[in-house]
Amino acid sequence: MSTMGTATTRVLGLTLIVATVLLVSKTGSILVSVGIVSFALIALWLLQSAPSSWSLALLFAAMAVDDPQSLPNEGRWKSPFNEPGRLLFENLRHITGIESQRFSLFELLVATLAVTLLLRRSFAPQSHESRLRKDTRVLRTFLAVASATVVWLCVYGQLRGGDFRQSMWQGRQLFWLPILGFVFLETLTTEEARRRLLWVVVLAATLRASLGLYYYFIICRPDGYLPHYATSHSDTLLFGAATIIAIARLLEQNSRRSWVLAAVIIPLMLAAMAANNRRLAYVALAACVASSFPLWRPAVRRFLWIASAIATPVLALYLALGWSSGSRFFRPAYSIRTMISSEDTSTETREIENYNLTTTALARPILGQGLGHPYDERVVAYSIEANFEQYRFIAHNSVLWLLSVGGLIGFLGIWIIVPLTSLYAWRAYRRARSGSDRVSAVFSHSIVVLYLAQAYGDIGMQSWLPTLVLGAALGMVGNLMASLEARAEDATRRRSSAEFGAAHLAEVVS
Repeated sequence: MSTMGTATTRVLGLTLIVATVLLVSKTGSILVSVGIVSFALIALWLLQSAPSSWSLALLFAAMAVDDPQSLPNEGRWKSPFNEPGRLLFENLRHITGIESQRFSLFELLVATLAVTLLLRRSFAPQSHESRLRKDTRVLRTFLAVASATVVWLCVYGQLRGGDFRQSMWQGRQLFWLPILGFVFLETLTTEEARRRLLWVVVLAATLRASLGLYYYFIICRPDGYLPHYATSHSDTLLFGAATIIAIARLLEQNSRRSWVLAAVIIPLMLAAMAANNRRLAYVALAACVASSFPLWRPAVRRFLWIASAIATPVLALYLALGWSSGSRFFRPAYSIRTMISSEDTSTETREIENYNLTTTALARPILGQGLGHPYDERVVAYSIEANFEQYRFIAHNSVLWLLSVGGLIGFLGIWIIVPLTSLYAWRAYRRARSGSDRVSAVFSHSIVVLYLAQAYGDIGMQSWLPTLVLGAALGMVGNLMASLEARAEDATRRRSSAEFGAAHLAEVVS
C-alpha cells in the first residue's frame, strides 16, 4: 500500500472512531451509533461501486423474507425467513426500544440508497447514465409529482382534522413508491442489470413458492388442515410475475434454457397459486396474457391463437367438472365460481365496500377527503374493527380508496405513474430488437396489470411487495425506453453522416 493510501486509511479510521464516540455520547447507545456509522460507510462505498447490485440485493431480500404486516402462513408457522422479515419491515422501535424510531430498517435502507444515488448523480462525470437521465426526465417529473401529491394529501387530511397515525398507515407505501422508482431508474441502466432483475424476481418467487408448498403439504396436510392461504396475499403478484417471465422468455427466446425454465417455473408457480388459494391470482394472470396479446409479434400471436384453441376446451371441461366440486384438485375452479357468485359472503362484502367507497368519493370528487380519514360506511356488512382497527381507513379496493382520499386531482397525481409504466412498456416492445429487451417490456406491462389487480382486490397500495415490484418495473422500462431511443438516435445520426459523406464525395468526384 502506498504512503498516500496508508495515510488516507488512518485518517478515515480515526474519523470513524471519533464519530462513533461522539454519537455514543449523544445517543447513549453503542448499537445505534455503530449502526449510523455503518450506514455512512455503506453510503460512501456505494459512491464508488455499481449501485445496481445493491438495489437488486435489497429487492431480493424484501421479496424473499416474510412481511409481518401480511401475517405470513396465517401466523400458524414461522418460516426461517420470519425473523429476518421482522427485522427488515417492522418499525425499529420494536427492536431498539427507542420510541422515536417509527420507521423500518427497509425504509432506512431505501432512504440511504436514494440519498447516495443523488450524491453520486451530482458529482459523477458525464456518461451514458447521464444521457439516460435526460431521456427519462418526463418519468422523473411524474415521480416528483406523485411524491408531492402524497405529501399534500397528508397535509390536507390533517387540515381537515384527520388522524395522523392512521394517515401514516394509509400513505406509507404510496410515499415510498416514487422513491423506489427513482432508485431503480438510477440503477437499472444497463441491459445486464435488467436481465438480473428478472432473475431476482424468479428466484424470489421460487423461494416463496417452495415455502408455501412446504407449509401446505408438510405442516398442514398431516393435520388434515386446509389453509386459507399458504404464504401471503401479496405473493399472488410475485407468482404471476415469475410465470409471465417464463412465458415471455419461451415466446421471445426460444432456446433450450427457456424451455427448461418454463418447464420448472410455470408448474411450480401454478401449484403455489393453488396452495395460496387467492382467486385473484387466476384472473390477474389471465388478464396479463390477454392484455399482452396485441403487444406480441405476429409470429407469437399466431402461436398463442393455436395454443388458445387447444387449451380452451380443456379449461372449459375443468371448470365444468369443478364448478360444484369440493375436491382440492378443483379448488381453482371453485375459487373462480365464488368471484362471480352473489351468494359468496366475501364477494358480497366487497360489493358493499365498493359502494361505500364510491359514495365517499362522490361526496368530495375534486380534492377528496385527504389521508387520515375513514371512508363513509353508508351500508354496513359486518364490523371487523375488533380484529382490524384500520378496516375503514385501509380498504380492500385500493383504487376506489385512493379516489376517495385524493379526489380526481390526488388520484391522477399518484396513479399517473401506473399507466405511464405500461405506455413505456408498449413503446419499448415496438422498438426492441433483441428478445431480452422484449421480455423486459412484457414483464413491465404485466407488472402494471398485476399491480392493478392487487390494488383493486386486495389492499395492494398498502402492501410492500406490490410497491417494490412496481417500482422496479418502472425503473426498468424507463431506462429500457431511453436506451432504445438513444440507439435509434445514434443510428439515425450515423446514417445521416454516411449519406452526407457519400454526397460530398460524389460532389468532389464530379
